Amino acid sequence: MKKMGAINDERTHGKHLEDITDEAWPDEATLPAELKKQVYIKHIYGPLFFGFTHEFQNRLLEIPDVKYVIFRMKEVPYIDQTGLYTLEESLRSLEKKGIAVFITELQSQPHDLMTRIDIIPGLITEDRLFQNLNDCLNFASQHAKE
Repeated sequence: MKKMGAINDERTHGKHLEDITDEAWPDEATLPAELKKQVYIKHIYGPLFFGFTHEFQNRLLEIPDVKYVIFRMKEVPYIDQTGLYTLEESLRSLEKKGIAVFITELQSQPHDLMTRIDIIPGLITEDRLFQNLNDCLNFASQHAKE
């Protein structure tokens, strides 16, 4: 488990949109200019579980002053109870800073557990869950204009 946590830590990263280069996923190549300084994308790889939660929290401290954080969770097949509580604590912390959080590509097991303990819709409403980044960015663009 410790090794899996280390692998997750090595692969998980986040970037301010204007700083994304070689670590960008293909759909991040063309992003609306008005969002580049307002959005931070957090790529999460592998299960969010007890062996990785400390590093996950530490990485959230790296998030700059932005309006939006997007958690890309396509590569998160599993989340355990410790991961749920860490995610919940992280979402509350970001909310206190006035940062809106969006989640893209959430798989069924994490979605089901997040719903069971009311992270969804308690902290992340259904309108902030997206199947793909493009829909998320369109929503964020509209939100930014309001």
